[in-house]
Amino acid sequence: MAGILIQFLVFYWIGTIPWLAVILVLVFGFLSHGILDPIAAKFTYHRPDPKWDDKFWLGYHIGMYTFTLFIVMFFIQYWLGMLASIIVDLFDWGARALKRFKFLHLDWYTEPYVHNIVNKPLLYCLKGIKGDVYSKSRVIPEIIIDVVLLACCVFFIYF
Repeated sequence: MAGILIQFLVFYWIGTIPWLAVILVLVFGFLSHGILDPIAAKFTYHRPDPKWDDKFWLGYHIGMYTFTLFIVMFFIQYWLGMLASIIVDLFDWGARALKRFKFLHLDWYTEPYVHNIVNKPLLYCLKGIKGDVYSKSRVIPEIIIDVVLLACCVFFIYF
């Protein structure tokens, strides 16, 4: 939803210069990951490992993926902003998944390199805060963030 807001605001203010607007959406979307991902890592239920046998984990992720699908379908015209805001994940997790195919020669891709660069400044600022990504109660801040972002998307775009 951050990508949706970024694309809307950039095109609202700089839409008369489309090539510049596209570049700014890509840059700001990419950089937004460096803000939201460290916040998620410190303040939300953000387990690094899947727990397929945990009904709470499974139910929560099914709900979040359903919510995400709804957002993508409802705001599909903002695909560039959405794509730009997850490009860091596509690079890191995509490359790590693709390294299974030996013909791509990605054996060297052993850690999330792009995340380590983009997230480092804010993670440094938050280093004194102990995050508990395993606590199930941390879904509450994530839901609040999602509701606020959705409200901003609806308010800015439709009002």
